[in-house]
Parts: sequence; C-alpha cells; structure tokens
Amino acid sequence: MRRNDPESVRAFVSALLHNWNQGSGPCGGCPFNSVAEQPEFAMGSERPQILVVAQNPGGRGHLGRRVATRDPSLLDYFDTWMDEAKAGGWPMMQVLQEMTLGTRFAGLGEIYCTNVCKCRSYDKGNTGLSEATRRCTPYLGYEIQLLRPKAIVTFGRRAISVVAAITGLNVPTLSMKDLHCRDFMNANTRQRTLVLQHWGRRKGSQYYREIRTAFTRLAGTLESR
Repeated sequence: MRRNDPESVRAFVSALLHNWNQGSGPCGGCPFNSVAEQPEFAMGSERPQILVVAQNPGGRGHLGRRVATRDPSLLDYFDTWMDEAKAGGWPMMQVLQEMTLGTRFAGLGEIYCTNVCKCRSYDKGNTGLSEATRRCTPYLGYEIQLLRPKAIVTFGRRAISVVAAITGLNVPTLSMKDLHCRDFMNANTRQRTLVLQHWGRRKGSQYYREIRTAFTRLAGTLESR
C-alpha cells in the first residue's frame, strides 16, 4: 500500500474492521474483542497534518455477541465519525476544539484521531488493557506509516509510550506532569510529537490554556516548514 494515500488508508481501515468483526488477525483472542461496540478510530481526515492518539475509547463496552454479520461500513468513519463526535459534544472533541482554538486547525479538518486500543474496555478497571495494547500496537504502526502526519499529539502515558516505541522517538524518563506540553522532534521521521496529559486526569480552564499554548507553538513550527 502507498503511503499518505486515502485509498491505502481506507484499505487499512477496512481490513481492521474485518479483523474485528471476524475475531481474526491481531483481534483474535483480544480481551476487548468481546465488546459489542465497534472500534473507535479513523476519525477525521484521510490526509491529515496532525495525528491525535489517545489510550482507548471512553465509556464501558457491553459484553455480548455482535448481531451484525457484515463488517462495519467505511461510511461510518473519517469525516462522518468526526461530525458525529462534534454534534454529540464528546469530551475528546471539546478538548480538541479548545486546543486548536485560534490556529488553522480550529475546524479539525486536517486532523485524524485514533486510539492505541481501538475498542472499549468492558469494566471500569480496564481489565485486559495491556494485552489489548500489545495486539493493537501494529495497527497504530500502520496508521503512522500510512498517514505520515507532520505532527503527532498524544494524550496520556500509554499513548506516548507506544508512539515512542513505534517511531523510535527518544522521550526523557519523566513523569507525565513534567512531560506535559513538551514537544519533541523525531530524528528518524522528522515528525514533531507533542505530549499532553490526558483530559481525564486534568480538567478546567487552566488545562485548556496549557494545551492551547503548547499546540499553538507546535502549529507555528509546522507553518514554517
């Protein structure tokens, strides 16, 4: 598959959805594959400038056999998925809109959102998250390879740890509090990666000011490239 090509991105998303529906490939035996809700990823542009990576979808999934016999439709993803999230006032959308305010990315039109783990967990304790992360990591690797974003924005420890492992990014061994709002240039890919604390850990106007300042700085470096 060619890189940075919408057709290749769609082919990848279709293949992942098939694996999820059939319980095949990396999805086979994954503890989160027992959740009925379909994967939450591939939200936004197929040719993004910014890739946003969080841990896994919020909310508790429902255990049970899926009634659909066909794979989920691609029509449910990309811009359609983003529009639904905006209209629904999803917490992630509120955070992204606050973060991008005043930049060329404010409409979220050049952003693609994904999760390290594509599926919801089935309990509050995120039981099986480590195994789900291991199985989903190759998918995130394909997304980064195919999309070739100019920058990656990560929310939370798990997101930056997996992104760094995939891309070879050298991130200092610091607490998330100390990494928060710092961005790093990847010498291998020439991508910048902005590290942010997850919005589930931080809330309020101060958090929004911090991430907006950091993202505005990042957006400025992209304009100059």
